[in-house]
Amino acid sequence: NSFSAESPQESLPCVFLRWVAEHLQHRHIVLDEETACRTSVDMPLALCIFEHLFLGGLGGAADEAIRGVPARELFLPAHDEGAPATTPTVCTKDTCSEAMSDVRSTSAESFDDHP
Repeated sequence: NSFSAESPQESLPCVFLRWVAEHLQHRHIVLDEETACRTSVDMPLALCIFEHLFLGGLGGAADEAIRGVPARELFLPAHDEGAPATTPTVCTKDTCSEAMSDVRSTSAESFDDHP
């Protein structure tokens, strides 16, 4: 959890937050519930992320709730094959900070929506 404005663009925290901003519908879910200023990924969330990445969807975790959010609702819908591909975001100090800001900005609203 060593992300900061000075984090190198290829650092794992920067890459992870960029991935979260591009793939999770409920981006706040990766932040700690108390302050929303640190990443906090527990085992059920990690399992959902790994299943999504490596299996292309949720397996056994699909019926679980992660911090009150149904696992099926965590991820953005997959792009249609005919849809134009998005350009990967290049992680710079500014874009990493923006990714964290994006994740934080949804946290207060989303935490209010889900007990």
